[in-house]
Formats: sequence, structure tokens, C-alpha cells
Amino acid sequence: DYWQQVMEVCQHYGVLFIADEVMTGFGRTGLTWGHEHDPVQPDILVSAKGLGGGYVPMSMVTASDEVTGSISDAGGNVMFFTYSGPDAMCAGALAVLEIMEREQLVDRAKVMGDRMQSALSSALDGHSRVTEIRGRGLMIGVELAGLSAVEAVEACVQRGMWVYPAGSGPAVADALLFAPPMVVTDDHIDRIIDITVDALNSFG
Repeated sequence: DYWQQVMEVCQHYGVLFIADEVMTGFGRTGLTWGHEHDPVQPDILVSAKGLGGGYVPMSMVTASDEVTGSISDAGGNVMFFTYSGPDAMCAGALAVLEIMEREQLVDRAKVMGDRMQSALSSALDGHSRVTEIRGRGLMIGVELAGLSAVEAVEACVQRGMWVYPAGSGPAVADALLFAPPMVVTDDHIDRIIDITVDALNSFG
């Protein structure tokens, strides 16, 4: 397993394994944390986005006892800043977490994500502008062929839908990244599929 091997290399050389869960955290991939899909345990985890549910700007950093202990053992202190941990933001984040648990949104992300990925795969099977569709939960990518992500996004926007552009040149193929809200409905997914197919069809 790729990530397990990465973690083992980090442990062998004394390098901290840091999980960037800014987009993948808080249920987006169908599990609370994206790294939980693999047998790894980060030394440091950073996250944001889902913690605030789109209502409050929140981020967080968590670390293992080994990491925090080394800071304490060295005589360091935890630093606080003027705008760290404001009460209103923390209350908003707490409300988001309570709703996520009550409405079982992490489980829902897996169910709806599986449905959406299956529907995208079926609708775009054999499409000349698509090379691969893959994802976890409600984080799904459509890899493009002979078409830039910017062009594809513009075509979707013209049809009333925003989608993330992905890709970074020759090393990483252009793609569309879908990350709908965890409260997405079947009707929403059907609409997403229709717009995506129509947008890609416009390029021949």
C-alpha cells in the first residue's frame, strides 16, 4: 500500500508524517478522515473547510503526544494569538459537528458518493473526453482527455454549475473535481450528471 510505505519511510528516517485533510476531513470521503482509508497514523493532522460547514472560517491542527511532548520537553509553550479560537466561531463549528453526527452525514457521504460515482461512470462510459473517473465519498474526479480543466469548467458554469478545476500541467492530467455538499440529494446528482455530460458533449 502506497501510503503505508510512505509512513514507514518517514518513521525509518525520523520524518513527521503530516496529513493535509483540509478538503478530505470531516466526512468528505465517506470516513471522518481521508487517511482512514489506509493503514496509516499521521503525526500531525491539519484540517479546515468541513469543520465550519461553510458558515464559519475555522481550521485546526492536531498532533500526536510525541510531537506535543517534544515541544513541552524543550521548554516550549503553546502560543495563542489575538484571533485564535473566537467563541462565536467555535460555537458555529460545534453546531456543525453536532448536526453531522445527528444526521449521520459521514455515512451519507459514502452512500451518495457511491451513487454519484456510479452514475458518472455510466453516463460518461466511453466518452472521448474522459479517461478515468475515480473518487472516495463525495470527492470525485473526472480525468479529461484533449481538454483543459479551465475549458471544461467554463462549459459547466455556462450551464449553471460550478465545479473545481484540477491538474497541474503535463505531470498531472487535467480533471474536474466534484465535491457537492453532504446534504446533496438524488435530484441534485441527476442534475450534476446532466450538466456534466452536456458540457463535455459540447467539445465533440
